[in-house]
Amino acid sequence: MTRSLLDGLQSLGFPFNYNPVSSTLFFPHVHVLANPRTLRAVIPLKRAGAIGRLTAGPNIVVFANDDGSILADPAIDFVVTPSSWVSRHYLMDEPSLEGRIGEWAAGVSLDFWKFSNPKGKRNVLIYDKYDSTIGSDRTTPFTDFLIREGLNVRTISPSNARGYVPLRYRQELEWADLMVGFSVGSESQGIAWLEAWASGVPTFVLASHTNVFRGRRFEASTAPYLSEQTGCFFQDLDSFKRVVREWKDGLVSFSPRKWVEVNQSDRASALSFLELVA
Repeated sequence: MTRSLLDGLQSLGFPFNYNPVSSTLFFPHVHVLANPRTLRAVIPLKRAGAIGRLTAGPNIVVFANDDGSILADPAIDFVVTPSSWVSRHYLMDEPSLEGRIGEWAAGVSLDFWKFSNPKGKRNVLIYDKYDSTIGSDRTTPFTDFLIREGLNVRTISPSNARGYVPLRYRQELEWADLMVGFSVGSESQGIAWLEAWASGVPTFVLASHTNVFRGRRFEASTAPYLSEQTGCFFQDLDSFKRVVREWKDGLVSFSPRKWVEVNQSDRASALSFLELVA
């Protein structure tokens, strides 16, 4: 997130000062991307008039009323969340955020996630997040079906020792023609999905409309930015079989990298950030 925003702002030629060592180096507009302690430290400066505009997010807290409801502090002019379902949940906890909350999604490097090899219809990468409540065997019926369809299958998981490493993930995406995504119940943005789309790999994601965290159940999404250009949801094994066969037979087509170029490159993301918080 931080890398994307800084690289995007630099590509736009927009002046910024990242992590200034003194408040005397602050620009009139201060944005805190992450860490409630940092936000708590600059709120008194805003109240004292040393900061003209203070905005914050999206990686400050999980729930809007965490850390003493710091995001609801009236000194904060605008709160950024990673997606619309997070905004809705924040507003349920802190209605005072109404009118000063909005969504921004981090971007990706179009150069890093770019491959010269054309995509085909043979190689399927399964990206499986799981925890102790889910287990690692839920993908077995889906893998078995793909193999019966004559497709090559690999699995990667960020939930174990052979999990998410950018360079390894990049290698897998270079091999893949399609990615199948399994979440732990929700994604605030879905960076792994975005990196696949930038690589030209469409993503079929297991849908879920609710999640439970810290004993709280809430409406959510497993892929907030999934679109007709980048892939589709499936609900169960039967719907998965249908969309995979449609993809194999050429009945559906996707243009994920083109979507990223327009909507979520580092440059496009930084521009949307400025439009949101300025």
